[in-house]
Amino acid sequence: MHHDADVVLALKAVADRLGAAAAQEAAMTCSAFNGLVRVADGIGIQLDEGTEANTRSARVELGLDQFGGATNTEVPEGPDVEAGSVMAMFAADS
Repeated sequence: MHHDADVVLALKAVADRLGAAAAQEAAMTCSAFNGLVRVADGIGIQLDEGTEANTRSARVELGLDQFGGATNTEVPEGPDVEAGSVMAMFAADS
């Protein structure tokens, strides 16, 4: 967890270098990605085979597979399921 002072210093450095609007946009972008990761972990989005293969060494090097949420990203066994739309991804099985 970052200390509040570290975040303030980082935002000040961005603002000093790129301006206040850029600092605000950077903070909002980071917040959005943080939220997306939490949603993905919460609903258990799995990695597709290509992403799993292409990120394997980086995940090992960074220790990402040691985090609890990593179990939600395992490639599922069985046939691939493709949704016709984003809403179909979240529809209950019929």
